[in-house]
Amino acid sequence: MRNDESGAGDSSPALIIYQNGDAYSAATQAGVAFYNFNLPAAQVWLIENGFDVGLLDSPVDGLTWRSTLTAAFASEIEGINETLADLAPSSDVEAVRSKAETIAANLADLSASVAAEQNRRKEIAELQRALRLMFPTIKAALPGKPSDEEVQQNINATYHARRLREIQ
Repeated sequence: MRNDESGAGDSSPALIIYQNGDAYSAATQAGVAFYNFNLPAAQVWLIENGFDVGLLDSPVDGLTWRSTLTAAFASEIEGINETLADLAPSSDVEAVRSKAETIAANLADLSASVAAEQNRRKEIAELQRALRLMFPTIKAALPGKPSDEEVQQNINATYHARRLREIQ
């Protein structure tokens, strides 16, 4: 089973797995399934909830995880707010509402970090493309018959190459 396939029926959102060292986490866009479980605990949770433990063999990258986690948190916050709206006013409700607001603020920070990483990856791709396109132009501009190494040295001195080194 691939990491984007659900094991709990066709109508369930896709469960993704993320691995950070020896810790495993799982979520769908609808909510967090588990967070920072060790391998045996993650395996037990998957089995008990009808998923293939093979999902643990193909964790997603950090950006995919943070994107899914952002959607999961947003969904959970929405559910909490709906529940709070149905409850009578009390200090317990206000405490939960305050915690939901804190989580929402943390979610905003997480969303910003995901957007920043997406922008960084886009800039890297654009710089790499520009550097590839420079090669024939610089080779033609250099006197004589420069070697590929000489051309690459000239490319490495450009703003694009310096910027790429800064952001990688």
